[in-house]
Amino acid sequence: MQAAEGEQAEPAWREEAATEAAGAVAACDDEQECEDEEGSDEEDSSSDAEADRREFGIYQALPVEPGEPDWDAECLDVQEYLRRVRYEAEHLPDVVTAAPPSQQTAADAPNPQRDQPTSFDRFLAADPGVAACDPSLKPSAAWTLDFLRQFSQLRRRLQRHLQVRRQLHAAIRQVVREEQLDPAAAALLYALSARIEKPLHAGTCALYRQLLRLCASQRAALASAADPALPHLNIMIVVAGAYFGQDEELATMWDDDE
Repeated sequence: MQAAEGEQAEPAWREEAATEAAGAVAACDDEQECEDEEGSDEEDSSSDAEADRREFGIYQALPVEPGEPDWDAECLDVQEYLRRVRYEAEHLPDVVTAAPPSQQTAADAPNPQRDQPTSFDRFLAADPGVAACDPSLKPSAAWTLDFLRQFSQLRRRLQRHLQVRRQLHAAIRQVVREEQLDPAAAALLYALSARIEKPLHAGTCALYRQLLRLCASQRAALASAADPALPHLNIMIVVAGAYFGQDEELATMWDDDE
């Protein structure tokens, strides 16, 4: 009987012990869960602060005093400036709302500076205009059109002259820089010299003088009169020295009236 009763009481003891153990485990789980939640909250807050610092560059480089700064006082040092900046950053709202942009364009927006009269507007307002005269003093329409045509042709001729002069200067400078007149360069200089008009610009005369000295030096270094470079050198020497007057002896041989 006692053995049977012991066998029957054993399950009750086991059940009571299991209940106590389950309660202890549940309590431990609750405590652990609370600790985990507190730890996770701390980690989340610290991670958020670290993310904000990395994203916005707000690192605490210098210790500053807490609390609201004195806005009426003048900011005299770096610490006071950082204190004001951090105070403003801490009090910024997490969410910022903005009104939708209006349909008004920048050109339609009021601009006091643009609306003010400019110096040109004031000049136009003060300009009395062109003085009227007797119709007999005005040129005729035929004379006006003829003059405009001549003036336009003159401008075109001068423009071509300026372009030729720039090309000629560049070609002579290249030959002088290379210290060698080859047949291709001689042909180009001959063509440009045929288009340049007299009287020459002072810079053009100086370049022709350099070309003359270079060609004369190159001609003096030739070993034979049969050298194929001699005709090109003689042509450019005569053009620069005689026609454009850069050689005293050759210049006396040519007159522009001929």
